[in-house]
Order: sequence, then C-alpha cells, then structure tokens
Amino acid sequence: MIAAYFVLTAQCRVRHTSRQLLLLASVLTFSLAMFEHACTYWDVYRAMLGGQGSSIAINEIRRVLAELVKEDLSEVRDDVAVPRELMLQFVVDTFLTALTWCFEKRPKLAPSQINDMFRYLVTGGIGRAIVANGR
Repeated sequence: MIAAYFVLTAQCRVRHTSRQLLLLASVLTFSLAMFEHACTYWDVYRAMLGGQGSSIAINEIRRVLAELVKEDLSEVRDDVAVPRELMLQFVVDTFLTALTWCFEKRPKLAPSQINDMFRYLVTGGIGRAIVANGR
C-alpha cells in the first residue's frame, strides 16, 4: 500500500514536470527564430546597434519584440506578484541583453545556444543558480 502511494506520487510529479516542460516549450516561441535571423544578418545588426541610429534601431526592435512577447504571454496566467507589463519588459530586455552580449562577447555561438541561455535566464535560471550556490 505504501509502495503504491510512492509510485503514484512519483508518477504525478513526472506528469506535472512534463506539463511544465510542454508549457515552457510553447511559450516564447519567437526567440529561436529571432536569434537565427540576427545571426544570419549579424553585420546588419551590428551596424544598426553600433551607429548613430542605434537608439532608433533598438527601440524598433524592442517594439517588435514586445508585440511577439505579448502574444506569447497571452497563454500565461496572470501573476499577482508580477504585473504582466513587467514580465513583458523583463523578457524583451533579457532577449536584447543576450543578443548584445552574444554579438560583443561570443559572436561564434550558434543561435540555438544563445536561445538556450536566454530561455534558461527567463525561466528562472538565475534564481536556481543563486539557490544552488547557497545564497
């Protein structure tokens, strides 16, 4: 009887984790395509982000990203602790930070690697890293 309880509990946890992974996979679907596009047109992005028009270019990229993220976040339930607008801004700014970091520090990374790091950060990676280090 007790063994059956533990088996059932384990199965429920696996199903819950599987559902969470499916949800994460279905949210923020724009990111890989955007990183692939940016890497394909690396010289163009670099020129846009480094020239006098960089603030205009960044604001336009931010606007487009905000539309994509807003659409993706429509699938996510509201969180009373964090307003949706703050979530949206966090995701957009994290994407732009990852993109800029990649261009400046690691231009040879594959789009899928950048995307994995971005998704890790957005889905709680830095919090997990802090907890894992006992802080």
